[in-house]
Amino acid sequence: MNTPLIKTNAKDLFFRAALCYLAHDDMVGARRAIQNYKIDDANFDDSRELELLNVRIGISISIGHYDCS
Repeated sequence: MNTPLIKTNAKDLFFRAALCYLAHDDMVGARRAIQNYKIDDANFDDSRELELLNVRIGISISIGHYDCS
């Protein structure tokens, strides 16, 4: 995170990487990655992208619980 280009694109890259985890139904991997992203970039913690990812993970977990019952 030392170069200005990486700093400006980090949020987008982190968001896309987390979407890849979700596309593979890897909720554990997505949560771990998101925690690391929040540590790497403090701006990611307050972003709309993170909010969307959290909603998506919550929906997936809810659907998973519904399908199992």
